[in-house]
Amino acid sequence: MREAVGGPTLVLTSGSPYAAVALAPLLLTRREHVARLGLSVRRGPGRPQTLRRVARRAGWRYAAARSWSQALLALLAAAERTAGRPPAERRFWTIDELARVAGVPVQPVADVNSPAFHALLAQTGAAALVAVYFDQILAPATLQRVPLGCYNVHPSLLPRHRGTSPVFWAMACGDTVAGVTLHRMAPAVDAGPIVAASATGLRPGDALSAVYLRCSRLAGVLLVRLADQLANGTAPPTRPQPSEGASFHHAPTREAVRAFLARGYRLV
Repeated sequence: MREAVGGPTLVLTSGSPYAAVALAPLLLTRREHVARLGLSVRRGPGRPQTLRRVARRAGWRYAAARSWSQALLALLAAAERTAGRPPAERRFWTIDELARVAGVPVQPVADVNSPAFHALLAQTGAAALVAVYFDQILAPATLQRVPLGCYNVHPSLLPRHRGTSPVFWAMACGDTVAGVTLHRMAPAVDAGPIVAASATGLRPGDALSAVYLRCSRLAGVLLVRLADQLANGTAPPTRPQPSEGASFHHAPTREAVRAFLARGYRLV
């Protein structure tokens, strides 16, 4: 692991173990480029109120599978830790453990658009923001606070499946591939210009949790490349998102879950 000397990027994320999988290559191999980890303190997938909200819209089967898949990743992370596997060989993490091992300070973020967060940006001297499965929307005033730009990891091949639960929608809509896109943020959600993208094929019998995990590992590669570009003090080149094929989704519904299962996919 490289010596921690501070860095130009502030990373925003949630407590999801999928986010930890995506962030592990960046935090373990490019620690000097990361100033701080901003952790959203909004509701999480395993909290009772979140489960009830998801279940009302998509049904208890989907809500329970969503919560169980994240709990399973946390259990796998604990098993690797107990077995004493070296950090470079670990495949699963929790956000808290990953930040501790990498030596990255964690800052709770209640409101990414608040004066308090803007003050944090000034304090850390962050030149860029990178959001990885972050559950808050950055306002235009926040997007303008860092000179090298704000970037987001979105687990779909944009412009398809903007919005919520993109991996689910790629599978429910009958796509033959899923993937992840790293894009520069714009005021419109998930509509900013593309830095890079990576795809993974969808196979009969695939589980939503497994595809999400594959996308997260692809995201880890893109994040390391982005860190190396930003370390040179320049924003990476981008290309506009095409208008053809664009779609936007809200959270899954019971009808969408039935369509997903009818295609032969599994939730976990």
